[in-house]
Amino acid sequence: MSVEHYAEWAGPLQGYTVDDYLYGMQGPWPKANTLAGELPAMIKRVPKAHIDDFRIDVVSHYLKTLKFGRIKILLKMLAGDYKLRPVSDLLFAQQLFYGTLSKLLTPVHTEDAREFPGLLNSDDLLDSHGEPRYLKIDTLSMNRWDPLHGIHSAPSLTLFKRDSTNSGSVLAIKINGLVLTPDDKNAWELAKYFVLQGALCLITLVTHPRLHFPVDTISAISLTALPKEHLLFKLLAPHTRIQLAINQAVSLQPYSVAHNNQFLPYTPYPGWGNVPVIEEGRGWTGLMTDAFSGIEGNSSYPPYTFPLVPEKIWSDFDDFIRGYYDVIFDFVSAVTSYIDVDDPVITYWSDAIAAWVTGFPPHQRLREGDTFARAIAYFIWDVTVAHSADHGAMGHYQQNVFPLRLRVPAPSSKTLPPINRGKLVTFGDTLRNRLCFKMYFGPPQGTRHLHDTWYSFGIAELDELNKGFLRELKGFDEGITGRRFIALKDIASSINF
Repeated sequence: MSVEHYAEWAGPLQGYTVDDYLYGMQGPWPKANTLAGELPAMIKRVPKAHIDDFRIDVVSHYLKTLKFGRIKILLKMLAGDYKLRPVSDLLFAQQLFYGTLSKLLTPVHTEDAREFPGLLNSDDLLDSHGEPRYLKIDTLSMNRWDPLHGIHSAPSLTLFKRDSTNSGSVLAIKINGLVLTPDDKNAWELAKYFVLQGALCLITLVTHPRLHFPVDTISAISLTALPKEHLLFKLLAPHTRIQLAINQAVSLQPYSVAHNNQFLPYTPYPGWGNVPVIEEGRGWTGLMTDAFSGIEGNSSYPPYTFPLVPEKIWSDFDDFIRGYYDVIFDFVSAVTSYIDVDDPVITYWSDAIAAWVTGFPPHQRLREGDTFARAIAYFIWDVTVAHSADHGAMGHYQQNVFPLRLRVPAPSSKTLPPINRGKLVTFGDTLRNRLCFKMYFGPPQGTRHLHDTWYSFGIAELDELNKGFLRELKGFDEGITGRRFIALKDIASSINF
């Protein structure tokens, strides 16, 4: 199956006319990424309605924050809250085992033992249940940055021992070829800031984008190739609002935070973001290439393939978002039982998406078991719960320990003088960081929500399923006994912020 075969929508299938489709021949459709060929497809012909909603609901939030939110941030900073705070080992681990950042945790493998001589026994990496005893965070993608003048960054490899399924303790950090432990005092304290810098860069520019960009193709093809009265269109359309316009703006607009244009006040990253124009594989698109192509031989950077179930996260964030997935899957399974998987509409829809999205099941595979329901459930979960929960958790982090720009180099010796935190970041560095958190990272700003989504099926049995789905969402939310990373009322119905 080739992308060329699906370079454009083929038009109405037999039995349909152009009037049966929402946008006709002017509907959105994927095209090759113009930033880097390895990245997910961009979308041509983003609908005007999506762009208008983006301007009204999203850009207005940006402008409001710049006009009024910046004043609040400035006043707090002028009161002295702009320097980095000390990071105890306990706080360091708590932040990295919490919410979206815990997605960066991956199991330690045998080959990792040589990275930490004397700290790991390659024969004792799993417990009696086959669970990893140790986890790591690898920020190797920080090598993709060309640092701004006076700014420093460095990749690192951090080793944790699991204390429970939800927490761990930090044992060592490898940076600049040094293996540092808490015994290294000042070098250790400085290294932790570089780990936090790397973690924040990676979660926002490598891991979180895996929720955004591959599903653009699913939204675009669904809006164009599914007839308006088709049940699958009615199931998917409420979860496509604004997404295409947001992702287009992130990729192509010069005011995008990803491009890190230093003439803008909210761009906080440590390196040049738009250097692909000058040098391929650097800056933001270099990090994105690691997100989707992976890094060969590095278990922390697998190549992207469309999942049918949520990927494992080594913290209680997994329980939270997976529980919502189960509710969504049960609903989708019930609805898809009313859809003939061999309908030519479904055949064309799935094969077209599979041509553009690595790992999405083509029609032959879609017919196997519960694959049809899984593919749809994952898409809905991705753009609702997974995306919103990432932002919800980001809004909970202790921002005054997370630098994105550091003014001193990473430790190159185990022996360093005491850290002068007044010189690690400037007032301007912190202002950029806080503005970016408020405008882009979190908390969520969605204007339409999952908990009251109505699909307008127009069939009594399916409308009852819709009502039951909303009850099940509420029931799951009320039954949560662990940490709550976002309230149900704040989970958006699509990537609309």
